[in-house]
Amino acid sequence: MRIFFFVFTAILFFSPTLHATETIHMPEDPASTPADLPEHAEYLEEVNMWITPHPTSSKDAISEPSVTRTKSDVTLQDTYSYRQWPLEVLPFEGAFSYAEKAENTVTVAVIDSGISAVHPDLKRKIRKDGYNFINNNTNTADSNGHGTQVAGTIAATAGNNLGITGYTGTYDVDILPIKIMDEDGKGSSSDIIRAVNFALEKNVDVINLSLGSKTFSSTEERTMETAADKGVIIIASAGNEGSSSRFYPASHDSVFSIGSHSERMTHSDFSNYNSNIDFSAPGEYIYTTKSDGSYSYKSGTSFSAPVFASIVAMMKSLDPSLQGNEIKNLMQLAALDLGSAGKDNYFGYGTVLPGPAIREVLFDEFGSSRNVSTDKTWTVEFNKAIRPSSVEGNVYVTDERGNKERVNITYAEDSIEIHPPFFGYERNSSYTLYVEDNVLTENGEKINNSVQQDFLVR
Repeated sequence: MRIFFFVFTAILFFSPTLHATETIHMPEDPASTPADLPEHAEYLEEVNMWITPHPTSSKDAISEPSVTRTKSDVTLQDTYSYRQWPLEVLPFEGAFSYAEKAENTVTVAVIDSGISAVHPDLKRKIRKDGYNFINNNTNTADSNGHGTQVAGTIAATAGNNLGITGYTGTYDVDILPIKIMDEDGKGSSSDIIRAVNFALEKNVDVINLSLGSKTFSSTEERTMETAADKGVIIIASAGNEGSSSRFYPASHDSVFSIGSHSERMTHSDFSNYNSNIDFSAPGEYIYTTKSDGSYSYKSGTSFSAPVFASIVAMMKSLDPSLQGNEIKNLMQLAALDLGSAGKDNYFGYGTVLPGPAIREVLFDEFGSSRNVSTDKTWTVEFNKAIRPSSVEGNVYVTDERGNKERVNITYAEDSIEIHPPFFGYERNSSYTLYVEDNVLTENGEKINNSVQQDFLVR
């Protein structure tokens, strides 16, 4: 509290003219026009809002410090969650907090060595209608262990006070086991093709392929294209040779090729690198399920792929209509650029931050990214008086890593001002302002949509 009070009192003494502001008006519906709309206001039909660039004074505002939260309120009480560094580093709780908005069950086909459906952390997550293409029967028990490790990464039951937290949290995600690898971890390209076609018959949403080879197959390529054309998102591991070799099916154009990075966001030495890499994801020391019912650390692009697939699954749970190109575009917006600026051979577009990725699905873009000063103040105006207590935690600014900034929020009857951190925003850095639809009017009505505004500090 002492910190917030200090920031609060300091800002009160700043001259309002130091803060360039822009006002966002939120009408109740597209047909309604706010009273006393300022001159030159522009209506943005796609997000049902008005924007007016003009200076705003905060002298009449009711000022009080905002309580800035560095994490969501989601608490997942699983025994070994503390061993799962991606949960904290990316962090995943920023995505988990939106699970209640997800209304769709998502099925991820894990095409691998089978899955131990009796593992305590998986037994309620594995579908029973999978198939074994090694023995041509329905016994999908894991004869190698690899498939169980991949499945647990995605869908280990979250919040059950047991084991680990799957990277889909409490979203309704299940696993379709398709076995194509034997006890030695070997399989064939023809079985990959059969498995993908089987997955399509079962109407899966996402396919994870933590496997592959350096051999290109045109038939395999066409199969992947068919799946992608049907709206199925295919994710595959980029390979663990630590070379520029292309690994298939990852390097097919219709497949997301996922490399690996460490906890320190450095490229994993074992991870292949080439122009086909789309994104990177955590792939070192991933704590996950074992087929004997226990847990262990695993490393490899076999595990960066399912971490990435987990983010895709959560996005599809919120919007099942998302196609591969749409997913890629949203992922790019939510990615933290690593390595060379822009897309590169080691990290692709970077590592995707789960919270921003989910908000890209749920939130309307207020407008294109804007260049602002370090002392930028944003003003949001509503067409009805708001309940100040509902603003806390629902209006915030994040940095490019998704961390919430210590901004200060002041209130008036029907507007709020979001003041910069005490020392200002950092130059040459990107931020996003979020306004959640949980902001309420005095009568308890929600605003009609969530919005976000990207900005770059110059």
